[in-house]
Amino acid sequence: MKTIERYIFRRAFFLFISNLAAVSAIVWISQALGRVNVISDSSGSVIAFLKIATFSMPVSVLEVTSFALVIGLAQTFAAMNSDSELAVLNAAGAGPRPVLKPALVLALIAAVSVFALDTTISPAGWRATRQVISDSRGDLLTAVIQEGGFTRLEPNLFMQVAERAAGGELRGIFVADQRDPKAELIHYARFGSVVKTDTSSILVLRDGEVHRRAPNGDVSVVRFTTYAFNMESLKADTGKGIAYLPKDRPLEFVLNPPPDDPIFKRNPGIYRTEANRRLTSWTTPIVFALMVVALAGNPVSHRTGRIPPLLTALMIALAYRWSLFALEDISKNSIVYAAGQYLLPLAAIVLGIVAVIRNSRLVGKAGGENATLEKIAGRLSGAFMAIRRRLARATNA
Repeated sequence: MKTIERYIFRRAFFLFISNLAAVSAIVWISQALGRVNVISDSSGSVIAFLKIATFSMPVSVLEVTSFALVIGLAQTFAAMNSDSELAVLNAAGAGPRPVLKPALVLALIAAVSVFALDTTISPAGWRATRQVISDSRGDLLTAVIQEGGFTRLEPNLFMQVAERAAGGELRGIFVADQRDPKAELIHYARFGSVVKTDTSSILVLRDGEVHRRAPNGDVSVVRFTTYAFNMESLKADTGKGIAYLPKDRPLEFVLNPPPDDPIFKRNPGIYRTEANRRLTSWTTPIVFALMVVALAGNPVSHRTGRIPPLLTALMIALAYRWSLFALEDISKNSIVYAAGQYLLPLAAIVLGIVAVIRNSRLVGKAGGENATLEKIAGRLSGAFMAIRRRLARATNA
């Protein structure tokens, strides 16, 4: 790259990394502080949640990377326009290359990072997160349950806790268990706590009652002093005790799932959509880079009233991401819409290239018109000075 291109790349790269680090740190802190009440329960819960927050970071970075690129490039070009650097480049006849090349190089770096995160690092983080949850289910139960609200532990199993006391004790416990279609169970207890043994975790309920409703509507009520609820039953029975989703699987598994996979048997389109998403997600930074260059890569007068390029770029970026999410959702049941997962990024790249070329030509034409006007003004000024000199000589004579 030339000197000016390296200069632009350094500025954009610094802002990109700064925004990426800042937003990623905010996401990590929000995940950690969201469970700050875990500290009063047990050290195992604290360690488990720190692991979960760390393993989930690649997913957050994956979504933030493209938007951090938009912010970094838009801020760079806005600062250069404010300092008249873009105007100087345009006046020198540099064209769009000094702005476009560093933006595309930075976009390619982001694209490679997104591809690595989406195909390798992020799925591994999801699997590690589920492993931690499976290994620490008892401790995590006391951490996940929030006061005053219903928490969905798994399909058809809900739990509410009125109060969380010190030492991990739970008060006012309500458990609605509808997993068995033949019997609906409702547990209520005044007190409870999670007790870990060598082989399992048990939710011990004290001073409560169990309501059992049969399919015919008959209800039986049993009062108890203590009641043990085995937490191991919350783990899915998948051979290894952990139920993995398509987003948790490696890329080679997603591209060729086994026929006996329960999710694949229920809807093969889910794996197809996940594979298409991973194979196209790396194009998003390139689309965003072209968009920002088209919006903010040309000089604009400070007296021109317009929406800030950063705001416009973020609005378009959000609309593009929402469009991709919509395609991913409807393509699970239609192979026709699955093709849109490839056509939309391709169309966006083509439109971005066309927009960059068109804007550079418009700026070039504007610069040519200004140069013509300057030549005409110079000639008129020279003619006026010549007439003035002749008049001065005639007066002296």
